[in-house]
Amino acid sequence: MHQAILVGVETAIADDPELTVRMPGFVGIQPVRVVLDSRQRLPLTSKLVKDAERLPTVVITVENPNNRLTDAGVTVIQVAHSEGRPEPRAIVEALQGDFDRRLVERFGEEASGSTAMNLMIEGGGQVAASFLSAGLVDQIEWFRAPMILGDEGRPAIGAFVLKDLASAPRFRRLAVEMVGDDLWERYGKA
Repeated sequence: MHQAILVGVETAIADDPELTVRMPGFVGIQPVRVVLDSRQRLPLTSKLVKDAERLPTVVITVENPNNRLTDAGVTVIQVAHSEGRPEPRAIVEALQGDFDRRLVERFGEEASGSTAMNLMIEGGGQVAASFLSAGLVDQIEWFRAPMILGDEGRPAIGAFVLKDLASAPRFRRLAVEMVGDDLWERYGKA
Protein backbone atom coordinates (compact mmCIF):
# COMPACT_ATOMS: atom_id res chain seq x y z
CA MET A 1 0.00 0.00 0.00
CA HIS A 2 3.08 2.27 0.02
CA GLN A 3 4.76 3.53 -3.14
CA ALA A 4 8.06 4.19 -1.34
CA ILE A 5 9.86 3.06 1.81
CA LEU A 6 12.51 5.24 3.44
CA VAL A 7 15.40 4.55 5.83
CA GLY A 8 18.41 6.49 7.00
CA VAL A 9 21.87 5.48 5.85
CA GLU A 10 22.84 4.26 9.33
CA THR A 11 19.96 1.75 9.23
CA ALA A 12 20.85 0.79 5.65
CA ILE A 13 24.48 0.12 6.59
CA ALA A 14 23.77 -1.65 9.91
CA ASP A 15 20.89 -3.87 8.72
CA ASP A 16 21.58 -4.22 4.96
CA PRO A 17 17.82 -4.41 4.30
CA GLU A 18 16.12 -5.30 1.01
CA LEU A 19 13.15 -2.98 1.65
CA THR A 20 10.88 -5.17 -0.48
CA VAL A 21 7.49 -6.78 0.00
CA ARG A 22 8.08 -10.50 0.57
CA MET A 23 4.57 -11.65 1.49
CA PRO A 24 3.58 -15.03 0.03
CA GLY A 25 1.67 -14.56 -3.22
CA PHE A 26 2.48 -10.84 -3.58
CA VAL A 27 2.43 -9.86 -7.26
CA GLY A 28 2.12 -6.06 -6.98
CA ILE A 29 4.67 -3.38 -7.71
CA GLN A 30 7.57 -3.16 -5.27
CA PRO A 31 7.95 0.19 -3.47
CA VAL A 32 10.72 2.57 -4.43
CA ARG A 33 13.51 2.05 -1.88
CA VAL A 34 14.79 5.35 -0.49
CA VAL A 35 17.89 6.00 1.62
CA LEU A 36 18.66 9.33 3.28
CA ASP A 37 22.39 9.54 2.76
CA SER A 38 23.81 13.08 3.02
CA ARG A 39 27.33 12.00 1.99
CA GLN A 40 26.41 9.05 -0.29
CA ARG A 41 28.10 6.43 1.89
CA LEU A 42 25.80 3.55 0.91
CA PRO A 43 28.14 0.63 0.10
CA LEU A 44 28.15 -0.81 -3.42
CA THR A 45 27.98 -4.24 -1.76
CA SER A 46 24.64 -3.46 -0.06
CA LYS A 47 21.50 -5.30 -1.19
CA LEU A 48 19.93 -1.95 -2.06
CA VAL A 49 22.68 -1.06 -4.54
CA LYS A 50 23.12 -4.60 -5.90
CA ASP A 51 19.40 -4.72 -6.86
CA ALA A 52 19.15 -1.08 -8.03
CA GLU A 53 19.03 -2.03 -11.73
CA ARG A 54 16.03 -4.31 -11.03
CA LEU A 55 14.25 -2.46 -8.20
CA PRO A 56 13.96 1.34 -8.07
CA THR A 57 16.40 2.70 -5.51
CA VAL A 58 16.82 6.37 -4.61
CA VAL A 59 19.45 8.05 -2.47
CA ILE A 60 18.54 11.48 -1.11
CA THR A 61 21.64 13.57 -0.53
CA VAL A 62 22.79 17.15 0.06
CA GLU A 63 25.73 16.81 -2.36
CA ASN A 64 26.07 16.49 -6.12
CA PRO A 65 25.23 12.95 -7.30
CA ASN A 66 28.13 10.51 -7.05
CA ASN A 67 28.90 8.44 -10.16
CA ARG A 68 29.74 5.50 -7.93
CA LEU A 69 26.03 5.15 -7.12
CA THR A 70 24.47 6.36 -10.37
CA ASP A 71 26.63 3.95 -12.41
CA ALA A 72 25.19 1.13 -10.26
CA GLY A 73 21.64 2.17 -11.21
CA VAL A 74 20.76 4.20 -8.12
CA THR A 75 18.82 7.43 -8.66
CA VAL A 76 20.56 10.14 -6.62
CA ILE A 77 18.55 13.26 -5.79
CA GLN A 78 20.13 16.34 -4.21
CA VAL A 79 17.81 18.33 -1.93
CA ALA A 80 17.92 21.40 0.29
CA HIS A 81 19.42 20.85 3.71
CA SER A 82 19.85 22.25 7.17
CA GLU A 83 23.04 21.61 9.10
CA GLY A 84 24.11 18.99 6.54
CA ARG A 85 20.90 16.93 6.78
CA PRO A 86 18.21 16.80 4.08
CA GLU A 87 15.13 18.87 4.94
CA PRO A 88 12.06 16.60 5.38
CA ARG A 89 9.78 18.81 3.25
CA ALA A 90 12.39 18.92 0.46
CA ILE A 91 12.62 15.12 0.66
CA VAL A 92 8.86 14.69 0.27
CA GLU A 93 8.73 17.16 -2.64
CA ALA A 94 11.64 15.45 -4.42
CA LEU A 95 10.13 11.99 -3.93
CA GLN A 96 6.71 13.18 -5.17
CA GLY A 97 8.41 14.58 -8.28
CA ASP A 98 10.27 11.30 -8.83
CA PHE A 99 7.00 9.38 -8.27
CA ASP A 100 5.19 11.58 -10.83
CA ARG A 101 8.02 11.00 -13.35
CA ARG A 102 7.75 7.21 -12.87
CA LEU A 103 3.94 7.37 -13.32
CA VAL A 104 4.37 9.25 -16.60
CA GLU A 105 6.97 6.73 -17.81
CA ARG A 106 4.63 3.86 -17.01
CA PHE A 107 1.17 5.24 -17.88
CA GLY A 108 1.71 8.32 -20.05
CA GLU A 109 1.44 12.07 -19.57
CA GLU A 110 -2.17 11.93 -18.33
CA ALA A 111 -0.92 10.17 -15.15
CA SER A 112 1.16 13.21 -14.13
CA GLY A 113 0.04 14.54 -10.74
CA SER A 114 -2.83 12.04 -10.63
CA THR A 115 -2.08 10.70 -7.18
CA ALA A 116 -0.07 11.46 -4.06
CA MET A 117 2.76 9.16 -3.15
CA ASN A 118 2.30 7.14 0.05
CA LEU A 119 5.66 7.05 1.87
CA MET A 120 6.53 4.60 4.65
CA ILE A 121 9.27 5.83 6.97
CA GLU A 122 10.88 2.67 8.30
CA GLY A 123 13.64 4.23 10.38
CA GLY A 124 15.84 5.01 12.18
CA GLY A 125 14.95 7.05 15.18
CA GLN A 126 16.43 10.36 14.06
CA VAL A 127 14.76 10.07 10.65
CA ALA A 128 11.41 9.42 12.36
CA ALA A 129 11.94 12.39 14.69
CA SER A 130 12.75 14.75 11.80
CA PHE A 131 9.54 13.88 9.93
CA LEU A 132 7.45 14.12 13.11
CA SER A 133 8.99 17.51 13.93
CA ALA A 134 8.17 18.74 10.42
CA GLY A 135 4.52 17.70 10.84
CA LEU A 136 4.74 15.26 7.92
CA VAL A 137 3.52 12.08 9.67
CA ASP A 138 -0.16 11.23 9.12
CA GLN A 139 -0.14 7.70 10.50
CA ILE A 140 1.99 5.54 12.80
CA GLU A 141 2.25 1.75 12.58
CA TRP A 142 3.93 0.71 15.83
CA PHE A 143 5.14 -2.84 16.48
CA ARG A 144 6.19 -3.78 20.00
CA ALA A 145 7.91 -7.03 20.89
CA PRO A 146 7.75 -8.60 24.37
CA MET A 147 11.36 -7.84 25.23
CA ILE A 148 13.19 -5.11 27.08
CA LEU A 149 16.38 -3.64 25.63
CA GLY A 150 17.06 -0.83 28.08
CA ASP A 151 19.34 2.01 27.10
CA GLU A 152 21.44 -0.32 24.91
CA GLY A 153 18.61 -0.45 22.35
CA ARG A 154 18.08 2.01 19.51
CA PRO A 155 15.27 4.55 20.03
CA ALA A 156 12.28 4.27 17.70
CA ILE A 157 11.98 8.06 17.84
CA GLY A 158 15.14 10.13 18.20
CA ALA A 159 15.48 13.42 20.02
CA PHE A 160 13.51 16.44 18.99
CA VAL A 161 12.88 19.65 20.87
CA LEU A 162 9.41 20.58 22.08
CA LYS A 163 8.62 24.09 23.29
CA ASP A 164 6.04 22.63 25.67
CA LEU A 165 3.84 19.55 26.06
CA ALA A 166 1.00 21.21 24.12
CA SER A 167 3.21 21.32 21.00
CA ALA A 168 3.83 17.53 21.02
CA PRO A 169 2.50 15.73 17.91
CA ARG A 170 -0.88 14.17 18.73
CA PHE A 171 -2.29 10.93 17.33
CA ARG A 172 -5.37 8.82 18.05
CA ARG A 173 -5.31 5.04 18.34
CA LEU A 174 -7.09 3.39 15.41
CA ALA A 175 -6.46 -0.28 16.15
CA VAL A 176 -4.49 -2.76 18.24
CA GLU A 177 -3.81 -6.28 17.04
CA MET A 178 -1.68 -9.24 18.11
CA VAL A 179 0.80 -10.48 15.47
CA GLY A 180 2.37 -13.59 16.93
CA ASP A 181 3.85 -12.42 20.23
CA ASP A 182 4.12 -8.80 19.03
CA LEU A 183 1.60 -6.00 19.45
CA TRP A 184 0.69 -3.95 16.36
CA GLU A 185 -0.74 -0.52 17.15
CA ARG A 186 -2.06 1.87 14.50
CA TYR A 187 -2.46 5.59 15.08
CA GLY A 188 -3.82 8.42 12.90
CA LYS A 189 -3.10 12.11 13.19
CA ALA A 190 -5.47 13.70 15.72
